Amino acid sequence: GADGARGDDTASLKMAVAHWLNERSPSPKPRFKPKTKARRGFYHEVTGELLCPSEYNWNDKVRIRDLHTSYLVTAYNWPRFLYKDGSYDPSDRQKGLFKSDLLMKAFKHIFTSPSSTSRESHSEESGNDSDGGEGAMLPDNEESEPPFKRFKPTDGGRTRSHVAALLGMKSVQPRAIAYIAVQLRFSLSSCRSW
Repeated sequence: GADGARGDDTASLKMAVAHWLNERSPSPKPRFKPKTKARRGFYHEVTGELLCPSEYNWNDKVRIRDLHTSYLVTAYNWPRFLYKDGSYDPSDRQKGLFKSDLLMKAFKHIFTSPSSTSRESHSEESGNDSDGGEGAMLPDNEESEPPFKRFKPTDGGRTRSHVAALLGMKSVQPRAIAYIAVQLRFSLSSCRSW
């Protein structure tokens, strides 16, 4: 049911987010492990900055991490990962909101297919439209794992429909954006359970 689907989305996105962040340039130090969340959240420079409330300066990370009363992180704060390029305009809070590349990738990963994000990433990096094969996007270290398992059809080549088609989605609805934002927030965090 719905709980199982949410759990599948959570597990799949946890691994995919680690992969996407590891392929950034410059590469994060330390690199993210796909199957663990121990080094995520405000404990890591990359995820900490993405989770940082948009109205705060990540250069004040010590105060944010220490829960200083002037830097509380609450449900009323929009995290940077929701904004295009992490840019927040205090005079126009809507500018760039829900337009981040990471949010778009997460949406495609869940609602269209995990492979749609790897084709997109490879095209951006190489400047062409080929998907480059299974290993093209993997970082070259011993801890690397693919962020997801590809669905292999067993019935003569037919593939299953993507989630958006199964749900009859014709456009992106606010509830879908909220679902992906919550899933992505959880994937970036160090929290191990809801």
